[in-house]
Amino acid sequence: MTQIDMSQSSIGTDARPLPSLYISVLAVGIRDLALRFANYFRAFPESPLDVLAEEILQTFGIMQQSQSRTVRLAFDFGSELLRHRAELLVQDISARFGHMQNIDPAAILTYVVDELGIWVRQSLIHRQDAGIIDDDDDE
Repeated sequence: MTQIDMSQSSIGTDARPLPSLYISVLAVGIRDLALRFANYFRAFPESPLDVLAEEILQTFGIMQQSQSRTVRLAFDFGSELLRHRAELLVQDISARFGHMQNIDPAAILTYVVDELGIWVRQSLIHRQDAGIIDDDDDE
């Protein structure tokens, strides 16, 4: 019976190409991407999110599939984050003012503007801490 020399045998290799990246870095910065999202949300407030996502993707022209996934993931995350923060703001307004009779609308507006200002300041503080502040952050 013939013995097989295991030191010479192959353990198997896969010659197929490596899979492409699932997501990849975009040529556009996160700030520009967020601005595109915000402008589309504002311009088309009643549009379904999947339609908005497609419209935003079209503004980039031809892109790799991994970049398209990156944009979609960023869009989905940003949309959910905004939805949850808005939902919490509505709950806070209801808890703070819901029991009051004849409340001055200016008081509610002041509260909302103050809360939204916190959102802006949180983002700026994060950007400063991360060292990514640029010239137009003081707008």
